[in-house]
Amino acid sequence: PPCAAQDHLRLWRPASSFNKDNSPFITEEDFARVSSVMSVTWAPSTLETYSAGLMLFHAICDVQLIPEMNRAPASSELLCIFLAKLACSYSVSALTNYLAGIQAWHRLHQLPWQLDAAQQQLMVCSAASMLSRLDAERSPELHITRAKCPPITIAVLSQTHTQLDLSVPLDAAVYTCATALLHGIARSDEFTVPKLSAFDLCLHVTIANIRRGVSDHDGNTVTVVHLPCTESLPEGEDIYWGKQLNDTDPDDALTNHERINCPQPEEHLFMHKTADRFGCKQRHPLTEDALMRRLRIALQAAGVTEQFSGYCFWIGSTLEYLLRGLPFEVVKVKGR
Repeated sequence: PPCAAQDHLRLWRPASSFNKDNSPFITEEDFARVSSVMSVTWAPSTLETYSAGLMLFHAICDVQLIPEMNRAPASSELLCIFLAKLACSYSVSALTNYLAGIQAWHRLHQLPWQLDAAQQQLMVCSAASMLSRLDAERSPELHITRAKCPPITIAVLSQTHTQLDLSVPLDAAVYTCATALLHGIARSDEFTVPKLSAFDLCLHVTIANIRRGVSDHDGNTVTVVHLPCTESLPEGEDIYWGKQLNDTDPDDALTNHERINCPQPEEHLFMHKTADRFGCKQRHPLTEDALMRRLRIALQAAGVTEQFSGYCFWIGSTLEYLLRGLPFEVVKVKGR
């Protein structure tokens, strides 16, 4: 049926998903309820990605004239045909995500998955190799290895501090978010919103999610931020940081941000004041695009030529804690 992309896995029911003869004591409503509860396991963004794979799967089945009853549970041969059809067109990550979407669709509707892990890996890697060779043949001069992500370290972030005006609402929000990402070992999409209209109190962090002056297991005083929902844990998880004796201290930045922008408990943590082109005052949550755009401008002004992405925070903070002598296993847990 027509529905939002994030509902495709749940509402696009396989023809063989519910058989009352096999389950005489389970009603169709019971089965639908189970599917609804299970679908909460995945974040909305993950469901949308999985939806793309499911749509491609059905499109290829339509072209191949595969009957609905034969699409689920999908045979290993059908799944290999699906991957073969996408070969030379999609990357490893795309193929893996699309296949994961079809597998999630099977699990959600209590159907067995018939493609074993070894065969799946072989098909995905082979398809990726074909794409790489084809790209090299088509455009040898453009076939270059993607540059590695440079880490955003304390030294890099300190350079933005000299270029940002922390009395300006946007700069105050951006710098606070950046320091929290670095010292909390968080990913940029965990502290920002994808677009201005996307803020959701159940998904995004607010000032109410912060606890100050908490003692950790070693008696150190830390600030704890509860992330309401993450991709791996829909029920949320905590990140934390301690006092930093430099200009990247998240607590100092947060205090300044609260003074400048006054975020409310029902607002995004990095809500900031702004004005439209007519001068009318507004308040906006901080998007990942706005965060990275402002940081890039500040770094360019400081003479830094490297190109950074939101993922560079996670790389930089992991490196920073390892260089401080924190055991690898501890950093692994802290970085989730």
